[in-house]
Amino acid sequence: MLNHSYIKWTASLSIILLFLGCSEQENNVQISYPVVKSGDVVMVESGQLKSQNNSFIKAPGSWRMEYQIARLPREGQFVQAGDTVVYFNTAKSRSMMDEALSELELQQEKYHQTEQQNRVDLRRIKDNLQQLKWQLKIDKGKLQQSRFESDIRQRQAELDLKKTELRLQKTVEELKSQKIINRRKLDLVQIAIRQARVKIARARSMLKQMYLLAPRDGMVIYKSSGWGSNEKVRVGDAVWPQTTILSIPDLARMQVLIRLNEVDRPLVKIGQKCDVRINAYPDTVFTGRIESISKIINNADALNRSKTYDVIVALPTGVDIRLKPGLSARVRIHLKKLSDTWQIPEWCLGHDDNGYFVRDSQGRKIDVTLMDLHDGQAFVRGKLSAAMRLLNI
Repeated sequence: MLNHSYIKWTASLSIILLFLGCSEQENNVQISYPVVKSGDVVMVESGQLKSQNNSFIKAPGSWRMEYQIARLPREGQFVQAGDTVVYFNTAKSRSMMDEALSELELQQEKYHQTEQQNRVDLRRIKDNLQQLKWQLKIDKGKLQQSRFESDIRQRQAELDLKKTELRLQKTVEELKSQKIINRRKLDLVQIAIRQARVKIARARSMLKQMYLLAPRDGMVIYKSSGWGSNEKVRVGDAVWPQTTILSIPDLARMQVLIRLNEVDRPLVKIGQKCDVRINAYPDTVFTGRIESISKIINNADALNRSKTYDVIVALPTGVDIRLKPGLSARVRIHLKKLSDTWQIPEWCLGHDDNGYFVRDSQGRKIDVTLMDLHDGQAFVRGKLSAAMRLLNI
């Protein structure tokens, strides 16, 4: 009888040999690739959605004010034209308004007081003038009577009349001067009133500027909070005058910005058709076209040594709420259309002294003519079929 330990050892060895045999068999299996009837030569590039037209919401331009954000809509929120989208702290502008109103009230009260004082001053001079006119009549009467009296009395009467005439003339001049002085006093107060009203208008304008309105319907996009900062604005931030706080893109005119390598630049032309897939919505294909190609090359940086051109892919007009600025996209650019060609992986294409060839899954050699080669795909003509699978060469 066989030893029990020997039986266990033989069974284990059999399992190990079986496993090694399977592994060796699996390693000998060659992967084959399908053949596709296609002549559509394409280039695939990554990009980012942006709007063709953007309305920017900026802080006012007065350097006398501090623009501290007190309210913002949620980023991504849809707003309508005329909605208040930014509200700054209004404490300083309201203080300026209160000061200007108080100054106006003070100057208006001063104007009324000046008018009253002017009337009192004119009344005093006019009363004095009236008294002098009566005194002139009396002095003239005394002069007439003194003709029948002594020479001394007559000369005294003439002297008194002369003094009264001089005083009357002086009072008339004083009345004219007082009227000029009165007008000047009122003018000065009126100037102060106008200045106060200008301050009120300025304060009212500044207060109005503390509320920024949406110029169009659209979606709110936050901008960075200042120079050299990538952080987006937040409630409580104090921003510089003319700082861009928000943008409202035109969602009806969206586009994709891609960076095209300088090597591929000659292959792309304005007007070429594109298929655009948004990474967030992979099941939907949007049809676009090449709208513009920058004539200025982007210099390579330390991380990316390649030089690129900015290319704009326009999407159909019309609002699609799925198309939002900043979303990543993949753009499939249709470069050319070949007839009667097969698309195969580049690594299935071989070359020898007789030209290009492929091998089917049985290893049989099939001569082909290479028509185009791009992005790892070869476009060939030859005796191929959709049922074939090709080996890696």
